[in-house]
Amino acid sequence: MLNKAPADWFRVAELAPGVWGIGEFGHYEEVLSFLLTGDDEAVLIDTGLGFFSMKALVQELTDLPCRVINTHSHFDHIGSNAEFAEVALFDHPLSHKYAHEGVGADELAYWITPKQFTVPRPPLPEPYTIQPFPHARYFQVGDTINLAAYTLEILHTPGHSED
Repeated sequence: MLNKAPADWFRVAELAPGVWGIGEFGHYEEVLSFLLTGDDEAVLIDTGLGFFSMKALVQELTDLPCRVINTHSHFDHIGSNAEFAEVALFDHPLSHKYAHEGVGADELAYWITPKQFTVPRPPLPEPYTIQPFPHARYFQVGDTINLAAYTLEILHTPGHSED
């Protein structure tokens, strides 16, 4: 289990009723995750770097059950996936690889060097790895997720990641 974050690691802003932006701005990647709450459940879009427990933060914001949707499978979007019971990604070989294997310390070593931080590097789990989340399920283009006032549609828009 990941440790609870230092008080200044996550920056949280309620962007609209039931919609939170969650920033991890102490790292070069300046990761943004989003939490949307509906009547019966919440959806977390991306789980961040995984340096600290995203689940603990989500539980501070809502008591609703929360499922995760990843925009793509780079380390800074899937870091805390293993903390959540329900995770979904786009159906792509890279998504399957990380869901079943996780991401090892060697692949992540560069991303935790002091120069990658915009603040003094906080104490991190040693070794820093991203745990597998083999319980993941996969979306196809056109799938939809209904969440009270929102309907999310899955689109494939590859950019800096092939998935």
